[in-house]
Amino acid sequence: MSLFSTIYNGLRLSLRFKFVAFFILMLQSFLSLLVGLLAYYYVTDSIGSSTAILKILDGYDHDVFQDLLLYEGTGWTMIKSFMVAVSIIYLIIGPFISGGLLYSFNEGHDKWSVFWHGGSVYYASMLKINLIQFFGVGILLGFLSWLGAKITNYGMENFLSEVPILIILGGLITLFVMITIFIVSVSVTAKWVIITQDHKAWKSFRSSLHSVSRKLPYFLILGLSFIILSLIYLFITNFIINFLQESTLPLILLAVLLQVCFIYGRGFIRNGYYAAILKLKS
Repeated sequence: MSLFSTIYNGLRLSLRFKFVAFFILMLQSFLSLLVGLLAYYYVTDSIGSSTAILKILDGYDHDVFQDLLLYEGTGWTMIKSFMVAVSIIYLIIGPFISGGLLYSFNEGHDKWSVFWHGGSVYYASMLKINLIQFFGVGILLGFLSWLGAKITNYGMENFLSEVPILIILGGLITLFVMITIFIVSVSVTAKWVIITQDHKAWKSFRSSLHSVSRKLPYFLILGLSFIILSLIYLFITNFIINFLQESTLPLILLAVLLQVCFIYGRGFIRNGYYAAILKLKS
């Protein structure tokens, strides 16, 4: 099967599970609600009745993070604090989403009962795989960040130009993306083995590590293809939303509604990537 066929069949399978994508959207909206609450408490506590809140609303451009950084000097502190909280919450909810999605793929039913069954029954195993995945990505990110800092400090003192430093840092970022694609591919494959063959988490991870390694170039190309597809989708949707001028409340609500619809569509791309990994594995 060609790479194009794998991507096409993965996306086609994803589109068959519209309700599952909606269930995932609702769970992710719960995370977004927590982010919104944290942002609300930050704004009311630190700004109160000052005119700074008017500057934020006046400069509204669809990106809450960007607005806070632009109009509120301490916005970055708030972002870092609630991103940690959201990461922990997603670590808890993520295994349920993975189990429900992959179990629905295996059963071929686009129903809440099937999604719930898969998420609850395989939660513990999915959590173990997620912990292995996050640990691997965390170690990789920490090491490459340390290495990048060392190279930057050395280059600033010894190189006549910043170009070599930028090239090296670009290489480290590329390496991080490649290894992350490999880890995600192994993670998704291991979860699939758990559901279809009822293996233990560690055994499934080891067998998936071997199977993905044998087709590593294909998995890397597949991951890069979906990254490019996601970036194109993000560019198009961002262009459409930025085309709107939120001069009135109805237009602001329309922009929010469009963002929700676009996030829903983005879910099909993510689910399609998982489905494509499984098809490439087979």
